[in-house]
Amino acid sequence: MTSRTLAACFVGIILALIILSAATILFIQAIA
Repeated sequence: MTSRTLAACFVGIILALIILSAATILFIQAIA
């Protein structure tokens, strides 16, 4: 694994977490 591949994987994981948390917040607001 090169550092570039590792960085891309890291950014992908962070983006996925941000999208997941945003979707969860929207979902909770839709219910409440």
